[in-house]
Formats: sequence, structure tokens, C-alpha cells
Amino acid sequence: MIRKVIGGFFLLMAVVSIYAAAIQQGTDARVTGVMAGVFGLIGLVLFLKKGRPKEEKDALRVKKAEAKDLNSRTVMGEHMAGLPLAQAAMCSIIYDEDGLSFKSSGNTFSLSYDKITAMDLKTSTEIQKSYVSSVGGAVAGAYLFGPLGAMVGGRAKEKKSKTVENFIIFTYLKEGNVDYISFKIADVWKAAQNIDRYKSKISKQSGTIAL
Repeated sequence: MIRKVIGGFFLLMAVVSIYAAAIQQGTDARVTGVMAGVFGLIGLVLFLKKGRPKEEKDALRVKKAEAKDLNSRTVMGEHMAGLPLAQAAMCSIIYDEDGLSFKSSGNTFSLSYDKITAMDLKTSTEIQKSYVSSVGGAVAGAYLFGPLGAMVGGRAKEKKSKTVENFIIFTYLKEGNVDYISFKIADVWKAAQNIDRYKSKISKQSGTIAL
């Protein structure tokens, strides 16, 4: 509709220019005539051009909405432990209605919510404090956070890094035993938003902890 209005405006300008050229002489008339032709051509193109069919517009609108929704449900992270991937491999952590999908280098791993017992955000400082204050250090660290507890917690004694890092840890039941999948993340806000959005879907059951 807007395109047709603009096209009509250019056609009107073409008519006005033709009238002006008719009452002018010499060079001015030729210049005005050229302008009338340009206005008329633009006006015809805009006025006669067909827009996208409603069905195509609706499909495009749905596609954009789906892409926006998928982006809001996706958190990027560096794999730390828990999946058959190299440490620091970049992964897309995707929250779906039935569970989580972890995608990296063409591989996709899925984990249903009924197996997940906790989704936690922890800083390296929090992990190290728990590690240092626990009895047995590595054992308690691994118990609380899986392999990530030993990896990050061990830095407290070695004093290798003072940079605060953020991690997301998924605690789940694997054949009745507690296991962990963890990632280092940058977008803590988006991770927290998705945890709040989907935490009601996770399982409340407990499992056997192997010591």
C-alpha cells in the first residue's frame, strides 16, 4: 500500500513536469521533459510492482520468529567435561521443550529433562571456595561439581589464575548414578534466563553417588 502511494506521487510529479515542459522553451523544456520521464518510470515501477503474497509474508514472519526464539534458547559455551568432546570445544547449548541439545562440530548430544536433577551457574571463585573448604579437596570438589570441581578447584592451591570465570553445570542421572556436564560460558544473563525458564521441567529424583 505504501509503495503504491509513493508510486502515485512520482506519477503525479511526472504529470506536473510534462505540463511544465509544455510551457517552457529550449534547454529548460528538455531538462523538465527528462525529469518527467524519470518520475514517470519510477512511479510506474513502484505502482505496478507486486508485493509478496500474504502466505509468503506470513511464512517469512514465522521463520524470523522461530529464528529469534532459537537464538534466545541457545547459549554458547566451551566444553569442560561430561561429553565425548575435547576440552574447550565450542558448543551450542540449546534448551528445547523436552530437553537439552549440545551441538559441536557436526555432533549433537541430547539430554532429556527427566534425567536432569540440577542446572547451576557457578563462578570459578565459588568452585574454588567449595574446593578449599571441603574435606578431602578433590573428592569433595568432584562430588559437588564433577570433574570441573577438581579442574577449577585445584587452581586455588596452585594460584594460577585470578580471573573470574563463569560455568554452567548440568547434574543428571546416568544409569542411576550422578554425573555432570559442564561448560565455561560468557553470556551469564542468557544462561540464567533459560535456567529460570526451564527449571520446572527438570527431575527431582536422586541417584547413587559413586565415591
